[in-house]
This record gives sequence, structure tokens and C-alpha cells, in this order.
Amino acid sequence: MPAAGVAAKAALQPIFHDVLEMEVQRKEFAHTTPYTREQFLKMTLDVMAGGKGQNEAEQFLAPALWAMTARDRHNRGIVGRSAGPAGNTGRPDHRAEA
Repeated sequence: MPAAGVAAKAALQPIFHDVLEMEVQRKEFAHTTPYTREQFLKMTLDVMAGGKGQNEAEQFLAPALWAMTARDRHNRGIVGRSAGPAGNTGRPDHRAEA
């Protein structure tokens, strides 16, 4: 871990531990075992470079973005295309049925 990461972890760990201490005081922890509390309080914070972390927005949006950029066999975008009159999908081989 680069020196900046070590310094960031050292600076944030006490704050993280304070947050954990507050969490175990919440009513949701009232019925947990002492072992569970102990293990919870042993958690540590880890840091990583911003470019290496998880991008939750990308993970959430990636499938939708792939769908939105999909192309049909004529290399036309397929998202947002309406059927139009008589069910015409815009395909050149489509014939409206009477």
C-alpha cells in the first residue's frame, strides 16, 4: 500500500472504530451475542486508491447502458424505437398485415 494509503488508513481507523462503537449501542444489537458484538468491533477499515475501488454506479448501470447502445442488423439503435402505425417496426422487410 502506498504511503498515502497507510496514512489515510491510520487517520480513518479511529473514526471507523467510533462508528462501530455507536452501532453496537443501537437497539438492533440488543439481541446479539457478546461474541457477535466482539467480532463486529474487531472489523477494520481498509483503503485503496480511488481508481481501484468499486464503482457501484457503473456496476448498476452497465447492463442498461449495454442495452441502450445495442444495434440491430442494420446498425441502427434499437432503444426507444416505437412500433409506429400498423405495427411497423422500421425494419425494411416488415409488411403491415391487413
